[in-house]
Amino acid sequence: ALRAPPVPKRPGGRPLGSIVWCISTSRWAGPRAPRVQRPSAAMMKAVAVAACLVAVLASPAAARLGAALDGTVVDTISGNPELSTLSGLITEAGLASALGGAGPFTVFAPTNAAFAALPAYQVSYLKANAAELAAVLKYHVSNIAVQRSQLAANEKIPTLQGSDIFVAYVGNTTTLGLASGTCEKDVQFEGDETTASNGLVQVIDQVLIPPGVICPDSMFFVEQRGEGRVGYVGYDCRARGTTALVNNEYKPVGVAVDSNTKQVFWSNDMNAKPFDSWLSQIGFEGVHSNVFLNDLYDPQGMEADQSAKKLYFTEHQGSKLHRANYDGSEVETLHQFDTTSEFPADVALDVDRQLAFVAGQSRPEGLEGKLAGMAFNGSN
Repeated sequence: ALRAPPVPKRPGGRPLGSIVWCISTSRWAGPRAPRVQRPSAAMMKAVAVAACLVAVLASPAAARLGAALDGTVVDTISGNPELSTLSGLITEAGLASALGGAGPFTVFAPTNAAFAALPAYQVSYLKANAAELAAVLKYHVSNIAVQRSQLAANEKIPTLQGSDIFVAYVGNTTTLGLASGTCEKDVQFEGDETTASNGLVQVIDQVLIPPGVICPDSMFFVEQRGEGRVGYVGYDCRARGTTALVNNEYKPVGVAVDSNTKQVFWSNDMNAKPFDSWLSQIGFEGVHSNVFLNDLYDPQGMEADQSAKKLYFTEHQGSKLHRANYDGSEVETLHQFDTTSEFPADVALDVDRQLAFVAGQSRPEGLEGKLAGMAFNGSN
C-alpha cells in the first residue's frame, strides 16, 4: 500500500542501503593566510564577474575565488550578486547569526538561477512555511569543511538539517555531482570553492531538497512481511532514501498519512481472525508509536480525511467500511457489504466531493470483485 504526502526531516530510524560517512581527512584547518596587498576595486569586480562565467573558470580571475576572505560564509554569500536570493532567504529564515559563528561550515550555495528554476508550487510552499524553508536552507550547510578534492563517490555529507547529501560521482574537482535524499541528481559545482573565515562556500547549480519538506517528494510504505517496516522513501531514490520509522511490526497492511498533523497510520492484520487485529500510528519524527483501536476483524485499507481529521478503514473479512477519529473514538460503520461474497480491501477518498471509493475483493473462484463508490455517510 502506498501513499505520497510529505514527510519532515529524517527521524531516528536507520537508513538503509547507505554508506557510513568516511571523510575523515577533509576537516577544515582554518583560513588561509590573508593577502598582504588587497586587490583594487576593479580587480574585485573582475573576480565577481568571472565567478558567473563557466567559460572562464580556468582564468586567473576565477582562480582568485579560492583566496582566503576576512568575512564569514554569510559575508561571502551576501557579497556575491549571483547568490542574492540565497542571501535573502538566510536572513528571512533567521540563520545569519548561526552561520556567522565559529564554524567550520560548508555552505552549498545555489545560484539565483537555481532558485528561479524551482517549480512555482515549491516556492509558494516554502514562503508559506518558515520551518520548511529553514529545513531546506540547513540542508545546504554542513558542520564540517568539505573540500572538493577530498570527496569520493558514494560518500555522505552530513548537514545541519539532519539528512545527508550524497556524492553521486567524481570525475574531477569540476565535474563532481551531488544527489539529495529525494534525488535531485547531477547537481554540479560552479566556479572554485571559496574560503571564508569560518568555512567554505561551494556554489551549486540546483537547490537540494531534503526528504519530507516539499510535497510530494516521499512515498510512505508498510512491509507486511520480512522486517515488518513502516517508513518512507524518496522518489527515484530508494537505495539512498529509505527510512524506517518502525521495525518489526506485526503484519502492517494499509497505510494513511496526515501531512498536517504529521502522523502515519497503519493496520495490523492478525491472520484474518475475528476481532484480534488493531490500528497503530506514529509521528513523522519516528517516536511514540501506539495502538489506538483494537478488536478489529482483518483491517486492511485506510485513508485519512485531513480536513475533518477522520480515518476511513476497511475490515476485509468483516466486510465493512468504517470511519473513526484519529484517536480511535467515534467509530462509525458506513457500509456493511455482503459477508459471503464482498470483502473490502482498499479505500480512497475524494474529500472535495465527499465520496469514498472501496476496492471489493470476491472469493478467488468467483472473479466478481468490484469497485464501489458512496457518499461519506455511506449512502448512494
